[in-house]
Amino acid sequence: MKPRQPSLFDHDPIPVEPQTRGLVRRTDPDTSRDAADLANVSGRAAAVAEIMKDGKPRIDEEIHSAMDAKGPIYTRTSICHGRKTLLDLGFLVLTGQTRETVSGRQSREYVWSKEELT
Repeated sequence: MKPRQPSLFDHDPIPVEPQTRGLVRRTDPDTSRDAADLANVSGRAAAVAEIMKDGKPRIDEEIHSAMDAKGPIYTRTSICHGRKTLLDLGFLVLTGQTRETVSGRQSREYVWSKEELT
């Protein structure tokens, strides 16, 4: 008897996300998946990740200030896009806190959520 051919409706117990397809195997540990996710981010997201990896909670304004201190490469809008990419991938999480910006507006606080990748 022939083995049953999988159908389109068969469930894959450990899916490989589209952004990491080809970079990891289903049997790879979570740390490899995290590294593959981070390898796939844009330059601006990687720059935000470099700032946020210290684990210190920051608002967008503080992320921009920290990046600007290293050299003005990205605009505030670019940094927000990079931060959103990391948030969508699960590398950043909201702390649930807000803080005032220099202009007095409330801004949400973000923190790095992954263990340091080696």
